[in-house]
Amino acid sequence: MKIQTGIACLAAGAFALLGGSIQAQDYQYRQYHQNYQNRSTLSYSDRTFMREAAMGGVAEVRLGRLAVQQGARESVRNFGQRMVDDHSRAAEELRQIARNKGISLPGEMDTEARALYRRLSRLHGAAFDSAYIRAMREDHQKDIEAFRKEARNGRDSDVRAFADRTLPIIREHYQMVSDLSSWRRPAGAGR
Repeated sequence: MKIQTGIACLAAGAFALLGGSIQAQDYQYRQYHQNYQNRSTLSYSDRTFMREAAMGGVAEVRLGRLAVQQGARESVRNFGQRMVDDHSRAAEELRQIARNKGISLPGEMDTEARALYRRLSRLHGAAFDSAYIRAMREDHQKDIEAFRKEARNGRDSDVRAFADRTLPIIREHYQMVSDLSSWRRPAGAGR
């Protein structure tokens, strides 16, 4: 009798665990399905734009902080701080849109940006300034095209509006970094 009672208790415990496991699996399925439904309301191009904009924003902030620390010229350090400020604000706005859509965005730089960060972190002085300015000019040139495309062709109105609001800021950054790239050391200035 004790054995049968023990087996019954063991079986009841197993069913309880199994029931809990089934409930956990059911909850995970519902969460996945809900996230999938929310993601499916965004077009592939909107999701791709958001993911790339998020990674690019992280890179701009991290590289901007590096410019503040390692830039030789005050104008480069000021530009770096502007990148931190503006891209932090844009990143928060994009994260809010993503939260409202029920999707998550990456919080890290992509492989190319990590390599650039490693390369720039080894430079100092004028060599840093030159490499940073060149990288920011190229990056903002690409960003202008990506944000312009999303502002014109994005399917989701919130994502499209974000791109449209952010595009003038990116254009301003491009102009600023272009002005920095045309700077020349005054004749007779110390080396």
